[in-house]
Amino acid sequence: MRQLFVKFILAFWLAFVAISATVTGAAWLIRAHNPQWAEFQRRDREGPPPMRLVVSLLRQGNTDTVRQILPLLRSDPGPILRVVDPQGHELTPVPANTRIERSETVVTPDGSRYLVVSLRRNDDKGTFHAGPPPSPPSLWLPISVAILVSLGFSAWLAWYMVRPVRTMRIALRALAHGNFDTRIGARMGGRRDALADLGRDFDRTAQRLQQQIGAQQRLLHDVSHELRSPLARLEAAIGLIRQNPDNIDSSLPRIERECQRLDTLVGEVLTLSRLESGVQATLQTVDLIELLDMIVEDAGFEAQMLGCTVSFNHCDHYVLNCQAELLHRSFENVIRNALRYTDKGSEVAIVASAEENGLHVSIRDHGPGVPEEALDVIFEPFKRVGTRSGPDGHGLGLAIARRAVASHGGRIWAELAEGGGLRVVIFLPRQSTDGKTIPLDS
Repeated sequence: MRQLFVKFILAFWLAFVAISATVTGAAWLIRAHNPQWAEFQRRDREGPPPMRLVVSLLRQGNTDTVRQILPLLRSDPGPILRVVDPQGHELTPVPANTRIERSETVVTPDGSRYLVVSLRRNDDKGTFHAGPPPSPPSLWLPISVAILVSLGFSAWLAWYMVRPVRTMRIALRALAHGNFDTRIGARMGGRRDALADLGRDFDRTAQRLQQQIGAQQRLLHDVSHELRSPLARLEAAIGLIRQNPDNIDSSLPRIERECQRLDTLVGEVLTLSRLESGVQATLQTVDLIELLDMIVEDAGFEAQMLGCTVSFNHCDHYVLNCQAELLHRSFENVIRNALRYTDKGSEVAIVASAEENGLHVSIRDHGPGVPEEALDVIFEPFKRVGTRSGPDGHGLGLAIARRAVASHGGRIWAELAEGGGLRVVIFLPRQSTDGKTIPLDS
């Protein structure tokens, strides 16, 4: 907002400077192109210099001095002075062919009144004349120019501000009609102010909406696809019972298994939906090391049936105020996924280490791993890589884990382990004193 504020200030300041420069320039033009008017004002205030001298001498009573200098003054170019005494006689003769320019009555110290008249020869082509001064240009000229200049600056400022707002309005209208691929960042040009930041935020929002809508559509499609198989098996079992009621005893266990799978699938979909919508569960203060220890203990029994082992190396304690049920499901999903994929006779290694910025939990198996390009794909809903998942896998375990960890401000990622296998790393940041999760970039 500071950049936008500075632009407003500069625009108004430049408009003021332009108006001031326009008025000053108009005044200069008046003075430069109308010297007669300026000269008339000056001489009208001061009068001709010879006339001021004669008037000063008469006021002091020096009439003889005036009589002596009048011929000298008349020899100079410019106005000719005529001095008339109280009796109406001129102190010195005045040339003919002259015109009156200015007159003034002077009272001497003895009370006598003298008339001093400034004359100019008719053939004098001087710039000064006895008539009224030329009229100056109209004041509407600088006023009109100032109005036009300020109007131009105002129009530019209005266009500069309204153009991106109009662009954003059109983009929002397109977004409301479902065009989630609308972007306006490129149309902001080289702007570097709050409106440009708003345009970039709009692009990020539109991109996020496009991803969310696409994910929902894919999720709906995948859920529909996942539901088809157990429903088809249920229909087949029911069809066998109808054909031969004696098959009911053998069909009931299959119907029960399919119902359990449907219940599990619906539960996982609901959990994933709650995580994506940002619904918060009850926070609990738990020791994550104890939580992991219970999960590892349960996984150890399953590992014996699968012909593998589980090891757990950990720090002493790591207490966190969190959604314990979600984190329990996240750790369990990742560990069970590692047990499902690891080779027989191998070991699933779990390492929990507390560091300055948070807790790192590493789960490494010795299975076939995944292609490098699929390291991020396996965290998407219903995305399964490989052939060992069996009929019980829906491809939602790692997706739920990613969203559960992200809801705590953490990260989860997969990487190929040295010597084969896959390593999944979960990072959970520490918390501030008020119980809130410290951001990852702090």
